[in-house]
Order: sequence, then C-alpha cells, then structure tokens
Amino acid sequence: MLDRMSIERSCDFGVSPGCLIGYALLSHSQEPEVADDVPLATDALIFMVVGLAAPSKMQIGYFMNAVLCCEALKNLVLEVIAGVEECGLRVVAVVCDCLGANVGMATLVGCQVHEDS
Repeated sequence: MLDRMSIERSCDFGVSPGCLIGYALLSHSQEPEVADDVPLATDALIFMVVGLAAPSKMQIGYFMNAVLCCEALKNLVLEVIAGVEECGLRVVAVVCDCLGANVGMATLVGCQVHEDS
C-alpha cells in the first residue's frame, strides 16, 4: 500500500543523524537532491506491507518529496516491490488512491484504472 500525506514545510536539525531534516529527498529525477536550492518537502510518500492471511501491517519506508512525477513514482514502486520480495514476501497487489500521479504510475506499469459506478 502506498499513500501520500501532506506535511508542514519546516527545517530542523536532527541530532541523531547529525544533519538538517525537512528537505525533499526525491524529485522528478528520483535521485536524492544534493543542490543548494533543494525545496522543503511538502509530502511524505509512505509505503506499507499489509498481510492478507493475518491482520498485520508494517510501514517499510517513507520518502519526503515536494513534487514526484508518475515516472519517478513508478520506478520507486518497482524498487520497493523488489526489496519486499527480496525479504521473502510475495507482493500480490499494490493499493493506492486515484490521485493523478498514482493513476499515471499505474498506467505506466500496464494497469487499467476504472472508476466505480
């Protein structure tokens, strides 16, 4: 499952990691931002695995971003799926809402998105 959550734009010093936190980690290119003009993150993209046979779920990652296009989202989803399957789990579905980037990502991987009537 993936979901995007709006977050408050802010920059703080993280004592444990010893660095500034609050900046977008990913952009259109899906590469970590390194430039001096990195935007503050406005969204957190959260990935979770959810059990089908047992009522369990676990957050497996989150990515701070400002704008993420459907191509970068597709690459990120495929990377997360590969990582989950490397751990011995089997991915049988990807669940998300029908925001524009999610629909675009689904289309890029060959899914057809239909609206319930």
